[in-house]
Amino acid sequence: MTDPRGLRRFVKRAAEGPAGVPPGLPPSIQEVLAARVAARAGAARADADGPGGAERCEMCREVLGERHGHVVDLEKRSLSCTCRACYLLFTHEGAAGGRYRAVPEE
Repeated sequence: MTDPRGLRRFVKRAAEGPAGVPPGLPPSIQEVLAARVAARAGAARADADGPGGAERCEMCREVLGERHGHVVDLEKRSLSCTCRACYLLFTHEGAAGGRYRAVPEE
């Protein structure tokens, strides 16, 4: 099966190169940009965990407890861990223009 199926057939693949770096740039510029992308990714990973490796709210960066809420981003189709305050912001229908929705608790 060589040809892609579904919507993938309309996506053009970028040329091979370092992640986050646009193709077609001179090699020296690609190296500098690749180093900056790697540094930002490292800083983001270091900031992801709170003190003592605690998980953080993906919206406001508050340190989360063991029990926390979740919010779904309907445009990106992704799930985010959130603190209680951020979770409650999206419990009402139409909040954030309908983009985010709180995932009901059990």
